[in-house]
Amino acid sequence: MTFRNQSAEAILDIAAGNGVKAIEWGADVHLPPGALGRAQEISDRSAQLGIQERSYGSYFRAGVSDAEAEIAPLIETAAALGASHLRVWAGDTSGATASDKLWGDAARDLIAVADAAAGHGIAVSVEYHRGTLTETASDTIKLLTMADHSNLYSLWQPVPDRAPADWLTELSLLEPWLSHLHVFHWQPDTPRDQRRPLREGEADWQTLFAHWEQSPRWDGAKIAFLEFVADDREENFVDDMKVLNSLCSART
Repeated sequence: MTFRNQSAEAILDIAAGNGVKAIEWGADVHLPPGALGRAQEISDRSAQLGIQERSYGSYFRAGVSDAEAEIAPLIETAAALGASHLRVWAGDTSGATASDKLWGDAARDLIAVADAAAGHGIAVSVEYHRGTLTETASDTIKLLTMADHSNLYSLWQPVPDRAPADWLTELSLLEPWLSHLHVFHWQPDTPRDQRRPLREGEADWQTLFAHWEQSPRWDGAKIAFLEFVADDREENFVDDMKVLNSLCSART
């Protein structure tokens, strides 16, 4: 979600110059499913620049997408990218309004994608996002419990209109399934949230990072992905990365 208007090569150059060690590549713009040659190009260039950790951010929606047709190309692309992680989504509505069928279909599809990814050493996490079955910690836990797969985890990101104390509670509840974080700072507003400099939310993120404990099942690198940058301006990215690198350094 950062620099969607720039090429993968340009992003890699910017990232490498600002201490980035991992990138989650979106399947909607920079790396469509099935583009195996492009995935290999990005993987090779990433390795040359010292960006070793790669994630594939898909838009596969468990319970909604055509699992039989879409899972294999996703896994093949993630493998060609050299990704250790695949992001998927859960449903297309919040848990409060979802049917029992959607819950069951989503759990079934998550099991299928987690199985397929496991064969390539790729972990799978559901996006933590409004308007999905994983909109709240309790609903995320419900779905992951229904799927009950050892290769299935949850990402986490802040919901801007919830209080920071609620964010901390969500992280704590999700700890047994927690993989990576999507880091950004938004100001709740109408009609849509506003991207703000990460520095303005640094104090909240310091608290969140302090409680970002190792998941009991997660044994790989835990990554904080900078997801949004104000106005998609490179100078804002540079400052946000200074803050993110400081937050990450404080954990080591």
